[in-house]
Amino acid sequence: LLTNASGSYGHAICEHMMGMILSFNKNLRFYYDRQKEARWTPLFTGREIYGSKVLLLGVGDIGTEFAKVLKVLGANVTGLRNSYKEHPNCDEIITSKELHDVLPKMDYIITSLPATNATFHMLSHDEFSLMKEDAVVCNVGRGSVIDTYALLEALDNKSIGGALLDVFEEEPLPADSPLWKNPRVMITPHCSGGYHWKSVQDYYTQLVIRNLNHLKNQEPLENLVNRTKGY
Repeated sequence: LLTNASGSYGHAICEHMMGMILSFNKNLRFYYDRQKEARWTPLFTGREIYGSKVLLLGVGDIGTEFAKVLKVLGANVTGLRNSYKEHPNCDEIITSKELHDVLPKMDYIITSLPATNATFHMLSHDEFSLMKEDAVVCNVGRGSVIDTYALLEALDNKSIGGALLDVFEEEPLPADSPLWKNPRVMITPHCSGGYHWKSVQDYYTQLVIRNLNHLKNQEPLENLVNRTKGY
């Protein structure tokens, strides 16, 4: 029997990525650099989450937390999952069959998908070519979901607006990767989740205790891994 820690990381990872999105939208990196130089340089450009259209690739633990926050901030949220089962915090649910239909409408594409055969390079050349020129792609799931070369091509061609990345196909990200120096890319080193966050520690610990008691009492375990699906 194998179980996973699903449910533990949603809060921490959601806060991390929302911080990246807000920093990108409000030019906070630019202002931080100007602060170090004591330069008063207002920019009258930026983006809002309010009124935007967001596609969540995956609405499990992490995607659910995104959906809650995005709805509070006034976004229209579309969730992608394996079935058309409704989600309380999504305005619409699609499956992978409709992915190409909705991509041209989306302002943000956020993926928290696991690494499986079905999700490998789910976002590649065809998908980036369908996105809006100012669309922002965010990944806190697994790096293999995004085709790195296709992403670099989309950024170079300015066919998308930017990328906010916490995970990569190759980790650590090589020092010579063009992603490091692209001004429309934000990078964090796969640190959005992890046991150092109190919310993770609390949920994970209680989950392990519950499953030990389930095992002792010969009860079904929580978060039992489906080896066919890979998660």
